[in-house]
Amino acid sequence: MRYGARPTLAPLVSLRGGASDMSFQAYEWSVNIGTPATLVAGAALATLLEGGLSEGLRLRPDDEVWVRKAKKLCLLMLVLAFSTEICVVFMSTVMGTVLLTGGRADLSAGGSRWAAFDPVADSPIGLLHREMEFEYLAIGIGFVQGLLNWLVAIGLRFVVQRADAANDGHHEISKESRYLFLGMALSTAALVLFLLSFYNQHLDVRGNYFTTVRRLAVLFCQKYLTPPDLSYPPQPLPLLMLPVLAMALYCFVQSFEITPRRDHADDDDDGR
Repeated sequence: MRYGARPTLAPLVSLRGGASDMSFQAYEWSVNIGTPATLVAGAALATLLEGGLSEGLRLRPDDEVWVRKAKKLCLLMLVLAFSTEICVVFMSTVMGTVLLTGGRADLSAGGSRWAAFDPVADSPIGLLHREMEFEYLAIGIGFVQGLLNWLVAIGLRFVVQRADAANDGHHEISKESRYLFLGMALSTAALVLFLLSFYNQHLDVRGNYFTTVRRLAVLFCQKYLTPPDLSYPPQPLPLLMLPVLAMALYCFVQSFEITPRRDHADDDDDGR
């Protein structure tokens, strides 16, 4: 099916409710995906608060280097999972409002004019793909990526717990726990691979998950960062977002590069 194609007269006659019904079905898709995104966001937040405040994911001086990095990566995946799913809920709600109103503000005119979209399409997904490709891809990819981030964090937590069990004084119990946590971590990794395979088999014309992510990145740059798609005067918020993201990335990189010895040195300096 070609998403950009307009249907002929026969499909138009057979459409239930006409073009308005097609817009409403697209609205239902956008709103319904917000419900599981909310559940994943809540699960990620609960895991983050419970794991970050417990001893399991706290950085300890006696942790090995790879254990410290695994704990940091686990916390980072949980934050990304929560943030991504919250974006999906917000974007799906806004997109549903746009679909019900039948248009949006024309940014090329400074938002002073109302630009109505064409609701005629072969399917609700075709309508979204033609009129709101960036929003459609962002919601779909955001939900899947947030879910995968949460599952990866769960797997990393099992790996960290396996390392903690290895330091247990009881040899037989620690050996039993190591095998148990390793099995749970590998099961989570298998689940992630299966979900990616399932998602790739049910995609549209994009081909696979990674090509879809690449297309989303291109649309993001065209929509927010390139001059032809910015209103005049340019929107300041997308430009302000770049240095904030750069500083966040710098902080994340620095947190992974700091060694335990340097942590001790910093603690000694603070004590003085």
